[in-house]
Amino acid sequence: MLPWRGRQLVLVHTGKPRCRQRLRLWLELLLAAAAGQAPSGAALVGRDQHRFRTLERLTAPTPARAAELLEQLLLWREQHREPCWPLPPDTGWAYAAAEASKPGEGRGWAKARDAWEGGFNHRGERCDPALALCFGSDQPLAELLTPELEELALALHGPLLELRQELKP
Repeated sequence: MLPWRGRQLVLVHTGKPRCRQRLRLWLELLLAAAAGQAPSGAALVGRDQHRFRTLERLTAPTPARAAELLEQLLLWREQHREPCWPLPPDTGWAYAAAEASKPGEGRGWAKARDAWEGGFNHRGERCDPALALCFGSDQPLAELLTPELEELALALHGPLLELRQELKP
């Protein structure tokens, strides 16, 4: 946590904007808000070609909403302590982000497929050894992204996406 602009508290995380970095920043923001620290928001700072800049900003939820969201995260943690989280992280994020940006257009499936299977010049999540062990590298997306898991991806990432602003250069 870093103080920024006088007395405002802004959480900052540096790194490539991936699901892991976003969720960590989101958790830190929720914890600060629920603890009454009154953060004004959070920023994800990363490389943009040859410089670093703020890539995304998150607005802080109210303390009551933050506490509610933390309770849900704790419940999911307990439910998925033994087995793997049922959906690969970047695949779930890609689905939820695409669905949130253009609901009902079916873009979520295409983005999730790109994240899971990979594409030109980027490796899919199924090539990651840990995720291949957890989900199977030959697992088709249709078996990973069931209607129940679509709902879970939207429930996990939806509140973050509502308070997220991607900053274009």
